[in-house]
Amino acid sequence: MMIKADSLEELSRLAKQAGENSWLLVSQNESYPAGFTLGDEDSAAGTTLKMEMQLLLETPEQNYYFANQYQDEELYKEAISQLEELMEEIRSETVEPSVMEARLHQN
Repeated sequence: MMIKADSLEELSRLAKQAGENSWLLVSQNESYPAGFTLGDEDSAAGTTLKMEMQLLLETPEQNYYFANQYQDEELYKEAISQLEELMEEIRSETVEPSVMEARLHQN
């Protein structure tokens, strides 16, 4: 069974409590809305980059999942900073979004 964490802060707290017995899988994906082409500079104005973060924390007792989609670059940078700190403290691995999806569906 998997429990959804309400925030990155909650997931960080859970990971630190589990300590060396925890394992964090990280997937990040940046995308532009459909129809947006990188080659057309004029179309970039007002276009929102969507940044998605998916985290899967595996502990001996329980697995926890957190996902968020950011459209504000500053909030995304703040989340990345928190994530990098967490990744220094516990074992972690960065995976492709497809790998994360497969892992989530096997739980």
